Amino acid sequence: MKTSTLMAVVGCFVSFAAFTQHDHHATESLFIEKGLYDFELQLGITNQDYQNGAKVDFIDQQYQNFQDSIDIRLDLGEEISDAQFEVEYANLISRVQQDLLTFPNSGPIPSSPRAPNGPCENMDFEQGNVSGWTLTRGDVD
Repeated sequence: MKTSTLMAVVGCFVSFAAFTQHDHHATESLFIEKGLYDFELQLGITNQDYQNGAKVDFIDQQYQNFQDSIDIRLDLGEEISDAQFEVEYANLISRVQQDLLTFPNSGPIPSSPRAPNGPCENMDFEQGNVSGWTLTRGDVD
């Protein structure tokens, strides 16, 4: 009895793992050269743009919404060809570029004040989050 129950549980787990891996692979194959960094390059984002927190958040959100919509469509069983994906991706680039032309400049991302030899807050992630850290991205000279 124990063996048959164990085999049933293992069988369900393996079936579920195989199903989720298949869906994940379909998304990966479409986005193979279309990561967030590539998206920002195609938008023409400059180092100065990374100082505008609202703009960076807007770009990230647009990319994530697009990726989520593709994931949902694939989960629902829709077949998306490479050519169709390329057209939709090009439309996304065009739409976001247009939106960025009129995007307000919010200034630099605010940072917390620091003192020389001041205490490090949450230095080893004791709190299980990134509080006390300033997260940035961009290029290093």
